[in-house]
Amino acid sequence: MKISIKTFAGKKLSMLQKMMITSLLIAILPTLIIGLTGYWYSSSTLQAEINKANYQFLMHSSDVVERQMKNIQVNMMQMLGSPYFVSNYEADLGKEPLMFITEVLSGGVGLHLPPRRQRSHQAGERLS
Repeated sequence: MKISIKTFAGKKLSMLQKMMITSLLIAILPTLIIGLTGYWYSSSTLQAEINKANYQFLMHSSDVVERQMKNIQVNMMQMLGSPYFVSNYEADLGKEPLMFITEVLSGGVGLHLPPRRQRSHQAGERLS
């Protein structure tokens, strides 16, 4: 079956109908092509910007993690070099390991630990 502008659904088209169909095709095709091209360009540009932002976020997160790991390493080296740890290096940790760690951390020899906050009493409680 041959499709032609001269006939549509078995009917002969008038000159006015042929001109309207041709005008619609001339108006729709360029608009459709420009719209699809613009969509493709804008979506690829947007995806590139999203990838760039994600990369920057991941690099920042990686830097933060590396900085934290370096701080942990420095604190561990300071703790290992502290006199308390060196003097108790051969202590038996099987009995009270939590006590040993608490003593090392509470002494804070050379460590950059924030000071512990004292619990504040609620307004209704009395100090005795």
